[in-house]
Amino acid sequence: MRLRGIPRREQGSAIFSPSYTDPPAHHSSDPQETYDEQLTCLAAEFRNMSIVDLKQKVAEAVENRIAPIRSEYHRICADEGYILSVSQRGAERARSIASRTLSEVKFRIGLEAV
Repeated sequence: MRLRGIPRREQGSAIFSPSYTDPPAHHSSDPQETYDEQLTCLAAEFRNMSIVDLKQKVAEAVENRIAPIRSEYHRICADEGYILSVSQRGAERARSIASRTLSEVKFRIGLEAV
């Protein structure tokens, strides 16, 4: 299905796109057919909806999508030991890379042998 006045590449959005966790209405072997069916269902659902209700649906969809990310963020922020260990490993790795780079630069400009 093509929405009138909207180019195909601009139809749909990340909020309303099919998700791996969404149960399919049927098991179609054609992903475009499934997408078109879902788009048709969404268009029918939102056709007579007020802007306020539409915004509420979009807000709920966004919240549902980012809730696991927010939860993981809060879990990590609460674990100071984990943050410290990650930053220490990062500093060690950066120090190692910088040391090798500096040695190579010094060698290339003739300040020391490798």
